[in-house]
Amino acid sequence: MRARRPGPGGNDGGDATILGQVRHLAERFAPRILWRHRIRTWHISTEEPEQELLPWACDRRQLSLDVGAAQGTYLAHLLLYSAGVIAFEPRPEAAGRLRAQFGGTAHTRLEQVALSDASGTAEIRIPAQRPMRGTIAPSNLLQGAREVQSHTVPCARLDDYRLAPVGFIKIDVEGHERAVLAGARDTVGRNRPIALVEAEERHSAGSVAGVARFFQEFDCNGYFLLEGRLRPIAEFDAAAHQDSSHLSDGRRTGVYINNFLFVPHTKLQRIPGHYLSR
Repeated sequence: MRARRPGPGGNDGGDATILGQVRHLAERFAPRILWRHRIRTWHISTEEPEQELLPWACDRRQLSLDVGAAQGTYLAHLLLYSAGVIAFEPRPEAAGRLRAQFGGTAHTRLEQVALSDASGTAEIRIPAQRPMRGTIAPSNLLQGAREVQSHTVPCARLDDYRLAPVGFIKIDVEGHERAVLAGARDTVGRNRPIALVEAEERHSAGSVAGVARFFQEFDCNGYFLLEGRLRPIAEFDAAAHQDSSHLSDGRRTGVYINNFLFVPHTKLQRIPGHYLSR
């Protein structure tokens, strides 16, 4: 999932003392108002069409989880529609930026950890030119990366956190999504959240089908967004919908579907009708 970096260093400009105090109060007591302003003035966008699903996919009474928070663009938008947001980001540099941006924001929390199917440590490989592609998935060969840096990072299972109530989960872990879900089975079973999961065959063969099978166990319908409509995941065709020739430096130049939405049967009524009409 691509993202555009928020505005500079959490500084809205102007007098450092007076505006700093105003920002501090807004971060604590009106974080959604503040971040709505920042999203508009800093042009914070995930650059993904699935962003438009968040107002109804999230639950204002429940937590949202951002697994693979990267530059925080989804985090900023999730905050507007959730009781709170917990972000998971293992890359030290990215986690540092997120801490600087959101550290004072009420209803947000950062966990500098890689989620997986077991706790311990893991090696994360980070392409120097496109660090957002960093991954702990051995299956992701980081094709095209000319220089790759490696770090040891802590990892944990999502279930270790015993989080509740969780209404929405976004997962973008560059090929490690099935392991993340294996470590989140109890969390998903107890909370039955709506989930938005990035899955790409080029990162991990069989990933789309594997993720779909996981959510089928929890009575979820799977969808992908195409031309403004949610299509059943059974209609997904990797050859047609995930042709890597439609990518240029990570940006779409044609149809390229890599985000999949999973909605529990008990929440299907929340999908606006125009997304399902033919």
